Amino acid sequence: MNFGATIKKIRKDKNLTQKELSDGILTRSHLSQIETNNYFPSYDKFFLLLDRLNVVFEEFLFIQNDQKMHFKQQIRSKISEAANLNDTEKLKNLAITAKRFARKNRRYYVLSLYVNL
Repeated sequence: MNFGATIKKIRKDKNLTQKELSDGILTRSHLSQIETNNYFPSYDKFFLLLDRLNVVFEEFLFIQNDQKMHFKQQIRSKISEAANLNDTEKLKNLAITAKRFARKNRRYYVLSLYVNL
């Protein structure tokens, strides 16, 4: 998957329009050009887009390389996203999910503790 397609995939997965993603960062037409690989943003604009998408660079690379994130990485990402948005309901649901997996696998015990902080 190429750079622009990755941005577009994440944007669509998060149900954002080009206008919503680009607002205050760059023009909608520039975003369109990014998504078609006709324009590459500066580093600061790229990281502002990632921030607006609520995606860390490592997660972007996983998607860029068509790799599926393991459950542990997915739940960390969801916890981070919910915490950034102060979504306590989502955090409670993630705590329940992490606890279920903690019972089956000790590695997820730490995640269940982390969510309950």
